[in-house]
Amino acid sequence: MDENRIDDFVSTIHGTCSSHVVSTDSGSFVIDCGQFGPEEISKRAEKTNWERLFLTHFHRDQCEAASDWVDRGIPVSISFSEKRFFEEGDVLRSSYDTYDNYTAYFQTRGASRDIAGDPVTDYDSLSCAGLDVQAIPLPGHTFGSVGYCFELKGVRYLACGDLMASPSKLHEYYSSQWSYMSFQGHVNLL
Repeated sequence: MDENRIDDFVSTIHGTCSSHVVSTDSGSFVIDCGQFGPEEISKRAEKTNWERLFLTHFHRDQCEAASDWVDRGIPVSISFSEKRFFEEGDVLRSSYDTYDNYTAYFQTRGASRDIAGDPVTDYDSLSCAGLDVQAIPLPGHTFGSVGYCFELKGVRYLACGDLMASPSKLHEYYSSQWSYMSFQGHVNLL
């Protein structure tokens, strides 16, 4: 089994990204699936009943197999700010914009299939596996990156996708502090 147990409730499966499996007595969910569909995650985590898949951002290494989860009827939570990058990848790939380089969509960056997910906005809370899971905005690695925060048995967890490049080190600190777009740029994302 390719599972690294963090504690009794949270484990990590390594692939194109770190997929986090959260299991309670009430159920289980996954944060970022990478290239693994529900069957492969089930095999590696020895779990079968998934309540939800949470995605931290639209890059292919985090979400390539997410459409497989949707096909199996498992709800997938996506960042509202990146909704069009998940749901309209073909349109974006065919209309590459070189003017606004920050929001430009490179062909290899997003999933190869469109992902119809349930958008979550900043600080939305969802009940999953008996936990209150809150979407925390973490712009920087991508403009709409989110982390998912929850508390379990007195311990708070934050799954932050690619915000951290290595343990306790920000990938690019300046990316978290830089205002990339004007007000109109943000309106265009809606």
